[in-house]
This record gives sequence, C-alpha cells and structure tokens, in this order.
Amino acid sequence: MSRRLVAALVLLPLCAGPSALAAQAQPQINPLCERYVPAALVGRTVGQPKAALIPRQPRIGAGGDCNYVDDPSAAKPHMMLLADLNEVASHDDFEHYVNQTTMHAISGVGDEAMGTASIVVARKGKLLVVLSAFPSVDLKTLAMKPYFTQAQLIDLVRQALAKGS
Repeated sequence: MSRRLVAALVLLPLCAGPSALAAQAQPQINPLCERYVPAALVGRTVGQPKAALIPRQPRIGAGGDCNYVDDPSAAKPHMMLLADLNEVASHDDFEHYVNQTTMHAISGVGDEAMGTASIVVARKGKLLVVLSAFPSVDLKTLAMKPYFTQAQLIDLVRQALAKGS
C-alpha cells in the first residue's frame, strides 16, 4: 500500500469532524430489543406512554443491551426494565442465569422458565429472554414499588417467546 493511501485512510475519519466521530462512539441499542420486547409494549404494560429504549448509560443503571426508561426526555429518566435476549441459547445459558439467585419454577412459559418477584428467565428453543424490573420510588415518601408485577413480566416474556417461534 502506498504511503499516500495509508495516510488518507488514517486521516479520513479525522476529516469527518468531531460529530461523526462521536456518532461512531455512541453505544448502540441491540436490534433484538425492539424485535422481541418493543418499547411501546413495555410502556403500555405499565401505563408509561413515553417509555423508550436507550443505549447503555451506567450512571442511571442502564447497563444492559436493552434498557427501558419511563421518559427519555426527563431530566433524569428512571430505569424501568432491563432485558437480555439471546437467539442461540442452550439449557446451559438458561442455567447460568437461574443459578445466580434463588428462583422458583414458572409453569406454562416456554420450554423452561424460572423467576423471582422482579426477574423472569425463560427459554423456548434457542431463544432466551431475561427481564429484570427496576423499582419506582415515590420521592415524597421514599417508598419503593415495582414498575412491573411478576404477572406483567411473565406476559412480556410470553409475547417475546411467541415472536421467536
């Protein structure tokens, strides 16, 4: 390769400007999120019409690939739900999640499913869906309550697994 070509390839991204470089560095949202657990469905489930998927933002607890917040335009959006999706999962992948905490079996959901009050892990075929609900906090009383009931989480998981069939 000629020196001019190498120099052009090295300098080309710099010529694109800082906004182009910043756009390349922005974390992306996994496309599986909207495919299996659409933000509009999440919002309807808990009465949050502005619910949205956001990329990783660890400062607000959005550390996964599929991070759902109540209102992305708020000064401080609150995490409602974190989803982990895998289309090539095995029973061992399922076991990896369920062995991290004490869970109970959930019947009638996929090939296998387990959960707690705020987490549901389910697998159907090669599709693994893990939903973890965050609590909402009443700022006046500091009381915490879950955004989602376990029944709502199970319903979201069932709908996601149905899309994988």
